[in-house]
Amino acid sequence: MAGREIPGYYFDTEKNKYFKIVADPAALYSKTAVRKRKADEVVAAEAARVEKARKERVTRSGAVGKLDRELGRGDGRLDVLRDFVGGWTGRGPVARLRGMPRWRVFDVDVETGWLVYSDQRDVQFGHLPGMRPRVPTWHEEPYFGLADVQSITLSASKDFALLTWLDSQGRHNVQVSSLNPDDDRDAFYHLRPPRSPENTTIRCACAAPLNSPYTFAIGSDDCPILVLDQEMNQVSSPSGPSSPTLALTFLAESPHVLLAGKRSGQIPLVDLRVEGGGRGGIRHSASVARVAQVGENAVVVGGLRDTMCVYDLRFLKEKEKGKKKEATRPVVRMWEHRNETRHDVDLAVDRGTGLVAAAQVEGGGGVRVFDVQSGAEVGYVAGGQKEGDYVRQVRFVEGNTGLGLWVSRGAEILGYG
Repeated sequence: MAGREIPGYYFDTEKNKYFKIVADPAALYSKTAVRKRKADEVVAAEAARVEKARKERVTRSGAVGKLDRELGRGDGRLDVLRDFVGGWTGRGPVARLRGMPRWRVFDVDVETGWLVYSDQRDVQFGHLPGMRPRVPTWHEEPYFGLADVQSITLSASKDFALLTWLDSQGRHNVQVSSLNPDDDRDAFYHLRPPRSPENTTIRCACAAPLNSPYTFAIGSDDCPILVLDQEMNQVSSPSGPSSPTLALTFLAESPHVLLAGKRSGQIPLVDLRVEGGGRGGIRHSASVARVAQVGENAVVVGGLRDTMCVYDLRFLKEKEKGKKKEATRPVVRMWEHRNETRHDVDLAVDRGTGLVAAAQVEGGGGVRVFDVQSGAEVGYVAGGQKEGDYVRQVRFVEGNTGLGLWVSRGAEILGYG
């Protein structure tokens, strides 16, 4: 005789008795549970930081705001942002790699103290001033690469660093290095077009959020997107690109979804759970250089022909067959952005303040800082470069003195804050 179903209990028909359902104590320390707790802690810390920034933000009454607009004094929020960015001062070089003629790319994590940087070919695994993380013995000396370093990306867990090279002359062009002193794993990958002995040109890479089953994604000229899981194994990727992939970013709230910026201006939303990557996306008005998430449903796209726009992902429509290819209508434009021809310039986003920092090519180079809500320029740093020179890497860094900006300029990494 079968017993009644009682919530929290299991009825054994052979023994004709109920047993209470209890969780396995070992499950609390499983790899999945530990990873989930780690991801939840990061999400909670980010939410607390955003809430703290919101509470400390200077607010003004509605009546004063209306009077300011009538008198032509502008938006109070913009004034606050301009004062904030205008208060940044150059702190000088963060560090200098001896014997190296030029900085190119870097990535940094203030919490762990890691600073991984490169000149044209050589990579240095270092640390921030005043912080000394345990550097694995195999990374104490500079790593000498085989070709020009294209990008350096730290994983969301800060346990791995992804290095990519532009053209390694038939050898591996992707490397994942462990930053854990107790883990000596270094993984190597060779991206090349199908049925071709020649290397492809790697264009971009990004780290997946902590709550994602993936770790990194790498885009190139004529290969499918390379996606690595938590064990650094290649996973099934979408079909081959119809256009080179020049920019990549994961969506924080949808960790299975990638935005892939193309030379054609298309930015498909690639769902890695769907065969073929799914459908739909954005069509930017120019070739794409960078893509970054600026809100739960918004992304900023930097492209050629001086274009930078913010798009709302909630109002995208799938293209109808036979319909004219028209650019997606943005919600905000950054009219002062200056990049006519370069794909290898960077932008960075701080979601807490709503600031976007974008490297400039024309007009003295440097970095312009924009408000994501209005598109207005609220600051300018690291200018005065020679014609044709420009900043390669931009990172928002929050230290003891608050939010600041680090940029690679000439032979130095400069800090502003």
